Amino acid sequence: MDTKKTAIAILIILTLVIGGYFVWKNYLSPSSDVPVTTPETQISPEDARDNQRIMDMDNLREAIESYMANNSGQFPVADEQEKISNEESNIFKTLKAGRYLTQPIKDPAPDKYYYGYRSDGQSYELTAVLENKLSDKCEITNSNLCLYKIHGTFEYFYNDEDYSDEYMKE
Repeated sequence: MDTKKTAIAILIILTLVIGGYFVWKNYLSPSSDVPVTTPETQISPEDARDNQRIMDMDNLREAIESYMANNSGQFPVADEQEKISNEESNIFKTLKAGRYLTQPIKDPAPDKYYYGYRSDGQSYELTAVLENKLSDKCEITNSNLCLYKIHGTFEYFYNDEDYSDEYMKE
C-alpha cells in the first residue's frame, strides 16, 4: 500500500512539474520569435522616420565628401537649394555621374518633405525636416518646423597642410 501511495505521489509531482514547464514555456517565458518591448524601446512612427532621415543625411554627406575628395577639394555647386530626391536636380545628376549615388535618396515621407542641398563649391549645407520638434538634433525650431542641418567645408575635412596643399595647387 505504501508503494502505491508513493507511486501516486510521484505521478502527481511529475504531472505538476511537466504541466508547470508547459505553462512556463508557452505562456510565461520570453520567446525569441516575439519581440519584447518596453516603454523605453518603443519608438513612434515619427521618430522612426526621423532616425531614417538622419541616416540618409549621413549617407548623403559621405557621397558629397567623396565627390569633394576626388574633385580638387570642390563640392558640387548649387547656388540655390536643390531637392536631392529629384532625379532631375543638378546635384543628383552630378553625384550619379561620379557613381557616388545610384538612385535618389528620398525622405521617408516624400509627399511632405525632401532633403535639400546648397553649396558654393567651398562649403555645403544639407537640410532635412524632422517631425519631432523637440529633437536635440534641431538647428532651427519654431512651432511648425525642426530643421536638421549638416555643414561641411574643405578646410574642416583636410586640416593637414600637406594634404590640402596637394588639392590647392591645381
